[in-house]
Amino acid sequence: VADDFDPANGAEVSSPSADLAAQMAACGSPLSSFDTPASAACFGHTFSGCWNPCDVVRGTLSMKLRASGNGSQDDELHLGDWPSPGNIWSAPLSHLLEIKTGGSDASWDPGDTMTLTLDLGNLPVADRGLRNILAAVQDGDLDVMVGSETEIDYLTGKIDGG
Repeated sequence: VADDFDPANGAEVSSPSADLAAQMAACGSPLSSFDTPASAACFGHTFSGCWNPCDVVRGTLSMKLRASGNGSQDDELHLGDWPSPGNIWSAPLSHLLEIKTGGSDASWDPGDTMTLTLDLGNLPVADRGLRNILAAVQDGDLDVMVGSETEIDYLTGKIDGG
């Protein structure tokens, strides 16, 4: 629910796959829901069975994030398919904020918020240089992980077939 981090709507439970949950446990205690302040805890959600496999030609991922704590400057957004191949794309949130603000803000500090809409066929350059992950979502699922001092207001995916 796009509710600007308001927990009054009740629990908005995330649904990480078992493999993503195991990955999240490596960075602290996993967050089990949206709108939850993060402190040494990763957030994860798996989109599964939401689109017809093998027919993906376009996709976007939208989300709103907020830096929760002092360690948030090192937080990253990861897109993948755990356990194999695992992490397929990742970028520091400070880098994404810098791109979003045209270079005027490159520091992901406590209280900062950012709304992103990422084109899965044309992602910002990341550590491995991969920009198109459409081939990875052809199997019908996508894992999203953020850690470990950043909270998530909402996360939506739109996948189009050809």
